[in-house]
Amino acid sequence: MEKIVIITGPTGVGKSATAIELAKMLNGELVNADSRQVYQYMDIGTAKPTEEEMLGVPHHLLSLIKPHQVFSVAMYQQSAKKAIADILSRHNVPIIVGGSGQYIWSLVEGWNIPEASPDGKLRGLLEKLAKTTEGRAELLKQLQELDAVTYERIDKSNMRRIVRAIEACKQQSIPFSKQRSKSGSNYDILLIGLTMERSLLYQKVDERVDNMLKNGLLQETQYLLQMYPHKHSVFATIGYKQLSAYINNQSSLQEAVQRIKFETHRYIRQQYTWFKPSDERINWFTLHKDNRDQKTIVIIKEFIESFLNSRTKGVS
Repeated sequence: MEKIVIITGPTGVGKSATAIELAKMLNGELVNADSRQVYQYMDIGTAKPTEEEMLGVPHHLLSLIKPHQVFSVAMYQQSAKKAIADILSRHNVPIIVGGSGQYIWSLVEGWNIPEASPDGKLRGLLEKLAKTTEGRAELLKQLQELDAVTYERIDKSNMRRIVRAIEACKQQSIPFSKQRSKSGSNYDILLIGLTMERSLLYQKVDERVDNMLKNGLLQETQYLLQMYPHKHSVFATIGYKQLSAYINNQSSLQEAVQRIKFETHRYIRQQYTWFKPSDERINWFTLHKDNRDQKTIVIIKEFIESFLNSRTKGVS
């Protein structure tokens, strides 16, 4: 089995910066596993690494599609496998990095994802509901009743994913969470989780939100509003959602910024339901506030090197 490394954890913990440093040390290339960073034009609000931050390290699966296009977990899985094969063909180390639970576990567990036949009428009805506040609440209620497991784990702001999950439940007459079989991964995987003391993490993401505003997040949101209506699903993403409300005179800027921070904290708590500290498959490392926590990065590097050099199967 070919060996790959996955680096995951909550948003804002420092996954990208750590992975870039490790890739430089290990002759690695990064494969994105963030469900928002696959979209074009959504750079600042998704904390997509800049060219300067990439430091010459090759990155894959960033800015693949336009915000109105569909990108399913099955499509991600296929694209990620292609990128991994490409990296391995050059004898480099594939390092998958991101915090989207479905993307990560689809690779780790080898999900076999059924492709349901499209039902235009049902999809149309669900998407119509997703355009209003009352309709979105109704969709969440439906999903909770149809599939409590998926409801617990899903990003409540991602209406596209919620619509697809409800559609799959109704088409197959069984919960979406039970439709996927797991065949095991085709890779020998080292799964690394990065974490941080919670109050420090919240402080760090709050500072990141402030920096996003300084770096042009409001202007990026205004640009997206020129292409897509206010009710479009692109504005369900944290940051764009709150700032689009401000632009449309539904809140003050101060209120919008505070809501971004609050929703980011909530999203972090949700991510820990995907990546549990008690999960023995995950090798956890605690970072400090500095993104480039060199002491911890060196420890992780040595841990990865031991895995890459081992002849027997390591952690997967």
